[in-house]
Amino acid sequence: MPGGVGTHGGFLDGFRRDMAAASADGLDGESVAARLREWLRRDCERFSAPLANIEQWARNVEFEIVGSEYPRFTIECLGPAAFRFYPAVRNGEAITWLNIWVGEDLPAATMVERVQSEFNRRQ
Repeated sequence: MPGGVGTHGGFLDGFRRDMAAASADGLDGESVAARLREWLRRDCERFSAPLANIEQWARNVEFEIVGSEYPRFTIECLGPAAFRFYPAVRNGEAITWLNIWVGEDLPAATMVERVQSEFNRRQ
């Protein structure tokens, strides 16, 4: 759908603009995570995004993508221009986070693209 979840024209655009604004400079990870959580909740409703159980823990925002092969995802917010996005896997009742980060931190736009990509990959 134009401007929807699977495109660049809508989902989390407000969050990307917030993080690019001068007023975001100097925000710590927990403040960024709080804003991301609110934008995820708002845009989940606005775009009927397949997200569930959106929660914030310190500088991490965790959520489920309905129909995904992974039970949970987290976005680690290091600041307004540095994010890490990774899934968890389920082993019986235990959930293991795949959070060994070896790449560059992601800018907000790239992080949003990766979330959108997971929407499109869901089973």
